[in-house]
Amino acid sequence: MRISRSSICVLTLFVFCVATPVSNAAELDWNSVPYLGKATPTSQSVSWVSKAGGSGYVKYDRNPDDFKEIVYADANGSIFHAELTGLRANTKYYYVCESDGYKSEVHSFTTWRTDGPVSFVAMGDTRSQRDRHEQVVEVIRSFAPYDFVINSGDMVSRGSDPAGWKDFFEITAPVISEAPYFMVAGNHEGDADLYWDLIDMPKGEDSERYYSFDRSNAHFVVIDSNDTWPLNAAQREWMKRDIESHVEADWKFVSFHHPPFGTNPGRRMGGLQMRLVLHRWMRDLGVDMVINGHDHHYVHALADGVHYILTGGGGAPLYELGEPDRYTVTQARVYHACKIEIDGLVLKMKAIDIDGNEIDSLTIDKSEGAGEAAPGESNNEDFALPAPREDKAARKFIGPEAR
Repeated sequence: MRISRSSICVLTLFVFCVATPVSNAAELDWNSVPYLGKATPTSQSVSWVSKAGGSGYVKYDRNPDDFKEIVYADANGSIFHAELTGLRANTKYYYVCESDGYKSEVHSFTTWRTDGPVSFVAMGDTRSQRDRHEQVVEVIRSFAPYDFVINSGDMVSRGSDPAGWKDFFEITAPVISEAPYFMVAGNHEGDADLYWDLIDMPKGEDSERYYSFDRSNAHFVVIDSNDTWPLNAAQREWMKRDIESHVEADWKFVSFHHPPFGTNPGRRMGGLQMRLVLHRWMRDLGVDMVINGHDHHYVHALADGVHYILTGGGGAPLYELGEPDRYTVTQARVYHACKIEIDGLVLKMKAIDIDGNEIDSLTIDKSEGAGEAAPGESNNEDFALPAPREDKAARKFIGPEAR
């Protein structure tokens, strides 16, 4: 969905924004598979690109041989968005998209449960190398079933380049047509109109730059770390109000593109600036896990009970790793994806590389009597983080020992 906003780029010790020319949605000369965006247990958005433009609709039903339901799409040039509502929770639906000169194959999705276990995939930085991105997509497919995917940003090399988006939708077709795919704005999206036109995400205060959604007993928040570094006041206050209004959620996740706890030597100072501003927010708001990208490798850090998962090995050329600091749990220079599963008060995560190797695993158990938390160290002499808080729930960590 299109958002009008003047681009602001603030130069600190490194640059977050990428200046790119703007493309017009009406100029797209290719077709995409249908792709899924925002979702609830009773609704699902469906989008597609058709070079012919015109008007379009989605036919859907629980019976793939008899589509009785139809929803007309909003069209913006070549881009179509439709929202299917009044669906049954935890139910498989089949659908087909049609517009002038375009008809998709029959695809399917399963609506979310209203409660019970949650599973999702996290990865990011899928730009630049088609073959590597395709290998990561195969890792994601091996994780099935899962409820949705979060891409932590830099889906493409230039957000205004139609060819890059054409490749993206071709590569992700087996995933994005079957499960909701939540996107986080990276610096390579470049605040391009085409990016905002293509996506159909939830809205936080009428903006898809930052938004939130719920899945069972977990609350998810997506923020835009490109937006007036490191977050403008309005976005920070929205995030605070949003998370504080979901105190009943057992699990809280935040995703933004730029990592506060990376180890890449060339980005240490930028990460320090991010952590000094944002970590205390994550800590004080009781966030359990932060999902980032930007650096093209894997880093798992732990500070004050908050797990930072830097999952930037989605396809872009890999970056060098630096020396781990006191917060680093593990790191690996590999292409990979992560699967996170929640069952009540127990969370399990695994990170798998494109060769099928498990590079990291984690279990957090918040159930009564699970033991004391293993907090990450604070007051690092180099970074002077705030003092740790006392966790609200006891936690037990199984997996790599936190340093």
